[in-house]
Amino acid sequence: MEGVPQNTIAKKLGISHSGAKMRVQRARVKLRELFIKCCDIKYDSKGNFSNCTVKDSCTPLKEYQTSFSNSITC
Repeated sequence: MEGVPQNTIAKKLGISHSGAKMRVQRARVKLRELFIKCCDIKYDSKGNFSNCTVKDSCTPLKEYQTSFSNSITC
């Protein structure tokens, strides 16, 4: 996230570069799963991300969204 190199992450966490790479990959998969679970994702005709909305079934994100006056967008 935020363009931080994996080597920097590894040094900061005190782990090997391959360990950091594995953690980043795992985090990407988990984040994608959460987006799919909690958001209705829309794509344009070319298959590019267009927008998304929070699903009603995603209680934690809905509660968070409500506490910030419905200002969350995906």
